[in-house]
Amino acid sequence: GHPPAEVPRTPPQSFQDVARLLEGHMMLKRAVEREMRLVRFDAERRRIEVSLVASAQPTIAGALGQKLTALLGERWIVTVSDGGAPTLHEAREAEQARLREEAKALPVVKVLLDSFADAAVGEVRITHTPDTATGSDTAAGSDTATGSDTAQTSDASRTPSGRQRT
Repeated sequence: GHPPAEVPRTPPQSFQDVARLLEGHMMLKRAVEREMRLVRFDAERRRIEVSLVASAQPTIAGALGQKLTALLGERWIVTVSDGGAPTLHEAREAEQARLREEAKALPVVKVLLDSFADAAVGEVRITHTPDTATGSDTAAGSDTATGSDTAQTSDASRTPSGRQRT
């Protein structure tokens, strides 16, 4: 059904939505992102099932349920069980690692990495602009895929290395 008109916020439809809803509640937001592994999310029944990482406070699931109930005006229940997906933080880290490997394979990035001894791929950001979006996440020959901080070099290695004059 539809939420009552007096509910001030849109109920979360995913565990990511729960994390976004907790902006300003840093302890709980951090726990959702780094200490809870999602087992099941049922928005309709307002139930979330998580498993906790070893370092998590055992009371954190109950605290999350109480905070969601207070924020949304409807009772939310958070239960603890075993298993679950990676934490939101672990999932983001794994995606960054995948994107870094993808970026390293781009010809323009390969040239930079080969040319500068201390170059490294930093954070990879995917940006889509409506007028240039092609429906693909790869940058077909575009230098913009490297971003401003993807290939970082120090002042000590501003000249290409490995070239010999004959």
